[in-house]
Amino acid sequence: MPMSESFVAKKNLLFITPRLPDSADSGGTQVTLERLEILSRHFDVTVLTLECTPDAERRLRSRFPLGRLYRAGKLRKRSAAAWFASIARGVPLSVWRNRPRSFIALAESLAHQRFDMTYVDHWLMWPAAARLKYPGTRILHLHNAEHLLFARAAETAPPLVKQVLRLEARRVRRYLRGICAAVDEVHFLSPADAMEMSRSGITARQSLVFPPSVKLQSGNFGRYDGDVLFIGTMSWPPNAEGIRWYLEEVVHRLPPTCCTHIVGGYLDANPCRGSSGTVRWHGRVANLESYYEEASVFIAPILSGSGIKMKVLNALSYGLPVVTTKVGVEGFPPGWEPAITVADTAEDFARAIVRLRSSRQTWERAAAATKRYLTKNFSNSAFVEWSYYNAQAGIGPSVSRA
Repeated sequence: MPMSESFVAKKNLLFITPRLPDSADSGGTQVTLERLEILSRHFDVTVLTLECTPDAERRLRSRFPLGRLYRAGKLRKRSAAAWFASIARGVPLSVWRNRPRSFIALAESLAHQRFDMTYVDHWLMWPAAARLKYPGTRILHLHNAEHLLFARAAETAPPLVKQVLRLEARRVRRYLRGICAAVDEVHFLSPADAMEMSRSGITARQSLVFPPSVKLQSGNFGRYDGDVLFIGTMSWPPNAEGIRWYLEEVVHRLPPTCCTHIVGGYLDANPCRGSSGTVRWHGRVANLESYYEEASVFIAPILSGSGIKMKVLNALSYGLPVVTTKVGVEGFPPGWEPAITVADTAEDFARAIVRLRSSRQTWERAAAATKRYLTKNFSNSAFVEWSYYNAQAGIGPSVSRA
């Protein structure tokens, strides 16, 4: 970067996000921290969030520069009463849950501050961004094609839930159409999400695609005759749905010597915990490296959802071959074979796992391809370039990458 960068006064950026953690305990928070870290290199960043503990704030400030941090409010519980309240307010349930009065009041207290840019990290935060009178350039970062999450979940839901989810999908699509038209740019994680939004009539003045970046892990991880591994929080419905399918349809097709390890938060309250076959549940753990060391295959049995699956990218960063579904690889650039095997039936899913665990040549070829694919497609130099350009050359729509 030019030497003159250090002599340019940093522009002010407001970063609005539902939750500001100090560690990437889910795919969404991993992307949030990545974007925040890059933006903080070039902007004076103020953060507005619902959740961030004092300990998390202290650890974040030790990693990269942050300006002021404002926090208030608490996520409303999901309930029938909350759903009817959201209908009365004319917003989707997810938005209603993320706009407690104290948080909106905090956003209103910032209304007269002037920002050069407002980066809305998630569609749920739009009610707070809408309170600002001087937001500067407004960027909306969408982690998924959000309406698609509800539409796909409805496909396998019981009849009453199916109707609710279909209605919610329509409400989310309508809401997204309005807010995307109001911002200056919309950022996507994959071309697939951008195309889905366009097909649904959700357009913006400028749409840019910036894939996430994942750091390659040094060291030796994985072995061809090792265990099967899944890492993901069960609070995300597609994870719970996929693991339930794996336990019911796939596990009994695997050899009895094949052990599956399931790691992630919110396992205790999930109905798919009661399993048959050789399955070990670990809940949230402090260090994942030992699990990657002992595994030969990472599974991502994703049947619904949308967007780039960070769990798959993280597995590739450790050199682990992945078995997933066509939804699990949705949005990935071409060339993911043989690092990733796509299998949409239980028989094919089990067969792919067995093949990787039983053939050293097959496993080594797949493992060797993982980091090459990741390096080629997920370095995210484009977002670094976008941030620098806007910080130095006047904020506004820049390079078109959609």
